[in-house]
Amino acid sequence: MPVEIAWGSALVRGPGRIEVVEGAAEVLGGRLGEGSTLVVPAGRSVLARVEGRAIVSGVVSAGGVEEAYNRFDSIAREASQRGRVVVVGPSDSGKSTLAAWIVNRGGGGYSLLSADIGQNEVFAPGFMALASPKGVVVPGLDDSFSSVEPCFVGGFTPRGSESRYLACASRLASLASQVIVDTDGWISLWEGLESKAALAIASRARLVVAVGIAGRWARLLERVWGLDTLSVERLAGEGGKS
Repeated sequence: MPVEIAWGSALVRGPGRIEVVEGAAEVLGGRLGEGSTLVVPAGRSVLARVEGRAIVSGVVSAGGVEEAYNRFDSIAREASQRGRVVVVGPSDSGKSTLAAWIVNRGGGGYSLLSADIGQNEVFAPGFMALASPKGVVVPGLDDSFSSVEPCFVGGFTPRGSESRYLACASRLASLASQVIVDTDGWISLWEGLESKAALAIASRARLVVAVGIAGRWARLLERVWGLDTLSVERLAGEGGKS
């Protein structure tokens, strides 16, 4: 059942839609003008802030949403100033949402490099892909992008495919002056952390955002590999995406 939201924030879980009737709305940091409609994919959730009036369908909740929106937005605004950013962390910690938010806050100057070769958000599993946004970027929504440049890795995890994984990262990252790299959740062991550090180096990252990992692991990214690291608490709930 569609609901009307006027001058407020909401968490919308798809399948659903956000239609701006009057004024504007921000969704994951990206701006929708009056008359615009955005699809929320099935099984995915988006944070929206309505500055006017909007008709929203899907599973809609409002409790604690403004605080969550501000938290994502603060991190994304800081990271979007750096130009080349890698987002790392365990599965379902909010990495893909944050990566999309940084792209949206970049005002169209950023490309998204999906390096999660097991659950690629913009192309097929087994591939990395560099995607150019054409509007508000929403994880899982193909219509977010105007073009996609894939690179075949050949596995569903970096383990065992390291050389090809890093070669794809280096080539695709070189195609964009500003890029956000969204990664897989393999980071709990030393080998996983090392693979993410190598990915950040291959993509010439100026900042690594470590989401929901222990502080001592985040500090290793700085001390061992010399990567400028921003450590933040887990951004998503435990439920994960479908």
